[in-house]
Amino acid sequence: MKFFVVALSILMVMAFNFPESSAITSSTDPGTCCFNYAKNQIPREIVIHFYETNSHCPQQGVVFVTKRNRSICADPQDAWVQNYANDLKVKASGVQNNES
Repeated sequence: MKFFVVALSILMVMAFNFPESSAITSSTDPGTCCFNYAKNQIPREIVIHFYETNSHCPQQGVVFVTKRNRSICADPQDAWVQNYANDLKVKASGVQNNES
């Protein structure tokens, strides 16, 4: 009985501390897949790069990686997600936007 209580406690702690929008990988997955998207726009200044999920995933997603190395899934249809991705592509290509 003691083992069951400890196991259940550990499981509950893990469930409540696991962010809903995290990218998930495992040896049986076809790479990183998103099962939930971030509910709110994340601050642009914390994002350092992004990648798109594998085409074999059940739903497409964009995974933003933060300065603290967190992976946050976002809906590729959201305008802010497209803007962030485009901005990061431009920065990665080394092209400067010289608007004044």
